[in-house]
This record gives sequence, structure tokens and C-alpha cells, in this order.
Amino acid sequence: MEIYSMPEHTETIVLSFDHVRKLPVFTTSPFTDVPIHRIFGYAESAKGAAMFPAFAPAVWSVLRDIEDVFGDAVRFTPEAQAHVDALKRAREMEEALTLPIEMDYVHKPFAHQHQALCFAYYRYRCCLGLTMGLGKTKIMIDLLRLLKKTGEPHKALVLVPPHLVHNWVDQFETHAFPGEFNVISMADENNNVLSVDDRTAIYTGEAAIQVDPMWRYAVEFPNLYYEPIPAGLPAECYEVERQYVEAIVAGDAKARTRANQALNRRAIKYEFERPKGTWRILKELPDLRSADVVIMSYDIAVSDRTMLEQAYDFDVLMCDESHYLRSISSDRSKGVSKLGRRAARMVFSSGSPSAGDPQHLYRMLELICASYTVGYMNFQRRYIIKRRNGFGIAGFKNLDILNEIMGECALMMDADDCVGLDLPPLNIVDVPVALDAETRNLYNQLVEGHQAWIAEKNVLLETQYAAERITKLLQLLSGFVIDGGKDSTICDECPHLMQCVEDEVKPYTKHCMVAQTAPKRDTLLLANHPKLDVAMGLISDILTQPDSKVIVWCQFQAEIDTLAAALKKQRVGYVKVDGGSTDAETSRSKFNKDPSCRVYLSNVAISEGFTINAAAYTIYYGLTYNLVHYAQSMKRNHRIGQNKPVTVYRLYTPKTVHDALRNAIDLRQNIADTLCDIIRCGECPKQAICAAAGVKPFDEACIYNKKLNKPTTKARGI
Repeated sequence: MEIYSMPEHTETIVLSFDHVRKLPVFTTSPFTDVPIHRIFGYAESAKGAAMFPAFAPAVWSVLRDIEDVFGDAVRFTPEAQAHVDALKRAREMEEALTLPIEMDYVHKPFAHQHQALCFAYYRYRCCLGLTMGLGKTKIMIDLLRLLKKTGEPHKALVLVPPHLVHNWVDQFETHAFPGEFNVISMADENNNVLSVDDRTAIYTGEAAIQVDPMWRYAVEFPNLYYEPIPAGLPAECYEVERQYVEAIVAGDAKARTRANQALNRRAIKYEFERPKGTWRILKELPDLRSADVVIMSYDIAVSDRTMLEQAYDFDVLMCDESHYLRSISSDRSKGVSKLGRRAARMVFSSGSPSAGDPQHLYRMLELICASYTVGYMNFQRRYIIKRRNGFGIAGFKNLDILNEIMGECALMMDADDCVGLDLPPLNIVDVPVALDAETRNLYNQLVEGHQAWIAEKNVLLETQYAAERITKLLQLLSGFVIDGGKDSTICDECPHLMQCVEDEVKPYTKHCMVAQTAPKRDTLLLANHPKLDVAMGLISDILTQPDSKVIVWCQFQAEIDTLAAALKKQRVGYVKVDGGSTDAETSRSKFNKDPSCRVYLSNVAISEGFTINAAAYTIYYGLTYNLVHYAQSMKRNHRIGQNKPVTVYRLYTPKTVHDALRNAIDLRQNIADTLCDIIRCGECPKQAICAAAGVKPFDEACIYNKKLNKPTTKARGI
């Protein structure tokens, strides 16, 4: 690279030190005769001054570029020079794994947790990419404890998936000393999101509702807000109302529903109107002004962003399971980006920051330092290979550059990197499932003709799109199929066809002239269930061992329901956690502690942020294309605290889309490694071959190529 040489007549450039939105920056006056834009992180302030990030890790690129481009022509103000000296001392301490003060811990950290704590403290903004089960939550809590002890700003906003809010509250009780932090969460003890009224009251510091002491039951139930029915009605109305009120206070949902319906019938009978208000259990709400830590779900933080920003001036933004920000266009991703402008420090935590696509890292890198991305379009041009028609992604490029950036701002670790962790071995076994003749015939019909006739159900199964066909094939391999009931010929003879094409109106939508709503979907179970037979055989073999337990991951709800029915029939104790579960934490606790509960049955899509080490076995009844879900689910019982070898069984049918699915998962894992990890040639099985041939990391012959193609799935007959 050509190094720019400063002309002798050029004046000295002076860099000052300042803060912009709590963020340390170097500033200088604008220049017209020098290439100041060549400094990493260059940006212009509203006043026209040049600004550069003065925080680690981005600051090291700034200082390197300043030295390369301008040499001795640069001067730092005393404040800026003191900051540079402090940064250099901090870097030496980080390399020596030394914290600024001695820390006392509720639970002594492992060596890898201490290393990660040093990384997060000395790198102002970073990502902790430790694989699942290595204790990232403890590290982030210890970071807040360290900031508080050193007198640094430490008010934190912690954003988590909705089902992990209460888990984070528990983690603060586990890893912080009593009274060390005032922690406020936007969920109750059952992990249910607080109502809008409660959240508004917390943000404003004022009670949202004033109770009228004159209402009939105010003395008996002073903590209940309720608008009573009118006076002067027959006694039976007030008797039913009392039943309704008592059910509310007792928390008996069924009794409340019955009483509410009975009260509605009395309203019709005696011709009175019930108040349009609602009821609410009043409680003492926390004061946000005194909070050290506020924990809430991503979506609630985004929906409440305006009130949250006005009420809580946080210094640290922590994003747990930050792969929730993968979508660049989602409201969640955009909202968190706006919240991030108010924080100085940021810590992102995820065992799977990317699922094999550079775009998954965009939002995180943009928040850490915008100069890492330089806008979404530039980011795409640098790393994405478009298809020839301009639509879709054919592959990726320049992964060596992205890998270098991730090496600066992300700490990637897996269990093999951790000294003294001693996790037991993890063994993955692929179990083939042979198809019966009927299922094979239906499978081949769907592959070859895009439709299949299910004679016993008198149903013609049709597919129009490749993705839809793959989904239906996966369902067939699991012994069922979901029939959407839609008529594929609905538009063929429709007189409105041309107008709908012009207006982009699709059938079964609100603007369709024929049918505005789709028919109810129907789950059709096939006569034979070879996969179910294999799975139940595995479960029976596992449960013959004393105290053994097993996790079963499914992809479709019908798989969960089918397995649940089979387990119930064989009188096997199990818990089921799916999208309809209202108290998943209780189910997980039961599975971990109750000896009679032997099977944990759940959807692979809800498999993050918890520990179920009671099971030493895992069965993938249905695999998923989603690498994040796969990686998360794999580590639910292979994490700190597990003392038994873990065996994972993956059920698959050879020569079907299952082969493509497994290959896609493996390839995505390889690509994800290139995006998130420092390439370890010493651990590569091809090290000797590459050394002899002179192959370097990311060369064409390296298994981690600069250019990697995305995996595809093609269905073939069997």
C-alpha cells in the first residue's frame, strides 16, 4: 500500500479530546490540503470538524492510520495525549489479563470468564461470542460490578429475548452480592410482560390509576382497581359481581371467565350497561430513577423507546442473544440502533452471532463503530455476491477482511479453548430412518409432479413454490402433512384476474374479490410413522438406564403433538414447551428436578438461554435449516455443570432432503466460523498439506475461502 507523505510546508495537525453522546472522540479542525479522510473512522461534526473514535478497539486503527499518513505532523493536546497514554496502559493490562482493581466474586470465575471480563472492560464496545454454556451472563454481570467498583458510569439497559427476562433477574441474584444493584425488570415473577399501564407508571413515576374509595369492595380489596356495575339492580347481579371480583383477586382465570359470562347475561336480562373500563391489580411499582439495571425484552424496549429514553439515562447497553438483531430491516433492529445512540459502552453476547451470512453481523458492527460498515449498501458491495439477475445472494466474498474486523471487536471461544472447564465429550450419531412404501410413493409424487394424492384422506396435496415443496417433503418424512385447504385454481377462471395482477392482489387476502380469508389448515396424519417408531425405540432404550433423561427437539408443532401422544400412551413422564406454553421456566425446573419427568419435548426454535443438564441425551426428531436454532439447542445440556458424556441422535432419511439439510447446516457452520472466528491453522486437519504447498489462510486452496457459495436444496426422487 502506498504511504502518503506530508508536504514539508503543511502545518501541524492538532488532535483534541472530547465526548460526543458520552462517547470519547478525537477532533480536529477541517483541512482542505491534506487527506484527512484516509484516517479510519473519519466523520464530520455539525460544525464541520473532523472526528475519529477514541475508544477501543476502533481507536487502534485510528492511531495506526494517523502515524502512517501524517507521521510527525500530528500533535495531541495534553488531554488527548493523556487519553492515548491511558489507552496504551489499558492495552498492556488487557494483554496481561489484569483488571484495574481486585475483584471479589460470589462465584469464582473460570479462566476463560476472567479473560472475557478483561476483554469486555478494556474494549469499550465489543461482542462476547463464547459458545453456549460458557457463562456469558456471569461475565456481563461481573463487568457491571467492575464498572461500579471503579467509579465508572454503570447504569445499564439489558435487552434480552422475552422468555429470558426473569432468568436474568435470577442471574443477578446469583452472581451479585445482595443489595449491590437495584435491578428493575419489565416482567413479573412469572415472566409475563408488565401491562402498558404499569410500564407507563414506572416510566413517569406516577400511579396510572387512582382507586375510588367509595366503590363497593374497596375496603375488602384495596389493591384492586375495578369499575363496578350501577347501583339499584337486583341482588343476584351483585352476588355474581362479588364472584367475579373474588376470582380476580384469587387469580382463578376459569372462575373469572365463568363469572364474567354470568355478569354479561345479567346485563342483558336487566338491561344495564357494564362499565367500559377494566380491572387491574394495583401493586407497588419500582422507581426507575434509582435503578442501576433495567432488564426488558427487545420488542418492549423498542415499543417503549420514547418513554424509556426520557425516563432512564443509561450508560451501558447490553444485548443478550444479539442474533435477535440479524435482520437489518426489522423494527426491532432499527429501534435498538436508535437506543444505542444513547449509550457509551456496549456489549453484545451471542453463541452464534452469525448463521453463515455476513449481513447478520451488520447491525452489531454498526453499533460498535459505524466505520466498520460505512452504510448498508457499501457493506453489501464489499461482502455479498449477487445473483446474475440481481435478486438473491449467490455467495460471499472478502471474508478475510470481515474476519479481521471481527478479530478486533469480538472474542470468540468454544469449550476447547477454555482451560480447566473439562466439559464431558459430545458425541453426535446420525440415525437413518427407512421409509415405508406408501410414504416413499407420496414423496416421489411430490418431487416429480409438485402434487400428491393421499387416498386414505381423499386429499390432493399441491405445492407451487420450491420452499413450500421442501416444507411439505419434510412433513411427509415425519409422518404427517399440513393441508392449507387453499384452491390452487381459484384465479384460473376469475374475471378479476388481470386487475389483480396489475394491483398485485393475491388470493385469500383482504383485497381479493373471491375469498378474503384462507381456510382453516388441517393436519393429516399418515397411516405409518417410521420416524416415530425409531424415536420411541431410542427413548425406550435411553430410559432403561436409571435416572437417564432425554431432550427431544422438533421442527413442527405436529411432531411435538404426535410425540406427546405417544409418550402419554406409554405413561412416560414428560414436559412439553412450545409456542403455547405460558410458564416454560416451571416446566424446565420440573424436568431438571423431578425424577419422574424423563423427557423434555420442545420446538428447536425456542432453545436459547437456559440450562437443562439433567439430560445426557438429545434427539433431533426434526432438524432445522436455521443454524442459530441448531447451535443453541445443541448446547442446552452440554454446558457448565454437565458431568456426564452427552450423546446426540439426529434422525434422518437417506437420499432425501434430509441429506441436503444436514449438508446445509454443516456448510453454514463453516461459513459462520470464517465470519466470527480467528482461523486456527494449528488445529486444522489440512495444516501439513497447506504448509507444504504454501497455502495461507483465506487463499483459494484454504478450506476457509474468501469466496463461499450459499448452500441450496434440490429434492430428488428416491
